[in-house]
Amino acid sequence: MPLEKKIVMYCGHLYEEKGIEHILLTARRMNQERIVFILVGGWESDVLKWKHYCEANNIDNVYFNGFVNNSTIPKYLKSSDVLIMPYKIDIDFQVMDVKFNITIEII
Repeated sequence: MPLEKKIVMYCGHLYEEKGIEHILLTARRMNQERIVFILVGGWESDVLKWKHYCEANNIDNVYFNGFVNNSTIPKYLKSSDVLIMPYKIDIDFQVMDVKFNITIEII
């Protein structure tokens, strides 16, 4: 972990509905700052997809760690300065037999 920089951490799957693109676009906007974004989790195919996205969009302050065992997640969380859990703006999802539609306004 880069000790001289602030660490923004996301732990979870790298599915689009998890807001990964929002993280990467935020990282691009903060590229000149002393901030790195570390994304922990995701299948290898998803990690490669988002790495290619970063390359195509000149985002170089993001690191992907891929899948790690649940027992090591607390170490990652403790090493970060900021924890993030963004989601897409409009989300349709179903929990058991109830369907939800949530719209989140970003200010």
